[in-house]
Amino acid sequence: MVNVQDLPNQLGSGVQSTFQPQIEQALINLGQPAAAAAAIAAQIGGTLNGAYNAAGQIFLDQLSDAGLPFHGVIPTQEAPDGNLPKLIYGYITRDPDKTSTNWGFETHSKYYFSDELTSYFNYTWFSRSSGEPGDLNFPQNKIRCGISLQPELGFVSSVSYQWNQAYKSNQSTFPGRIDAKSLFDVIIGYNFDEHFKFHLSAVNLFDNKFRALPGMPQLGRTVTARMIFNFK
Repeated sequence: MVNVQDLPNQLGSGVQSTFQPQIEQALINLGQPAAAAAAIAAQIGGTLNGAYNAAGQIFLDQLSDAGLPFHGVIPTQEAPDGNLPKLIYGYITRDPDKTSTNWGFETHSKYYFSDELTSYFNYTWFSRSSGEPGDLNFPQNKIRCGISLQPELGFVSSVSYQWNQAYKSNQSTFPGRIDAKSLFDVIIGYNFDEHFKFHLSAVNLFDNKFRALPGMPQLGRTVTARMIFNFK
């Protein structure tokens, strides 16, 4: 994977330096005086430079918005022949006999205030925040907690929170930094009877944008309303 320094200016000046002389020569071949051909070609070359400079910046902005940390790929010598560049899937093999020593632990708890009102708290810790090629991609710290009111009839609700620490992904197709995730989910509703229920849920209530992996779609708030009919 490669990054091009000052890509917009390099793209604009490269297009101008390539095509401006060709345009000038074409105008001369069409009968234009050399001075006039040079002036017209310089005008067109400047316009091309500005257009491709702007296009290069748009390209960088789109890569940044998508969370992609690179501008292009250069195939290795081992890549199959072809006209298009190829991004080879896989990991660098430094030691085929290496055994991963990653480890961690989880703790889970649940408390019953009553048969209808419960709460929980979960915590996960992983030994490595940024793995080496071939290791698991996993946040070093994760927290989950919530409280839920679920009677058979009447008002129902739940509030839950999840937090993932930021970490670096070494996925071959989705490399780069994954920002911390901090999300609140809420469900409210009413069970009128055993045959009719209405629930409204909001996942990521406060619309904290996040990506599961670099380059994947950005996710925000999702609100869902459900009306449940039981005809039995």
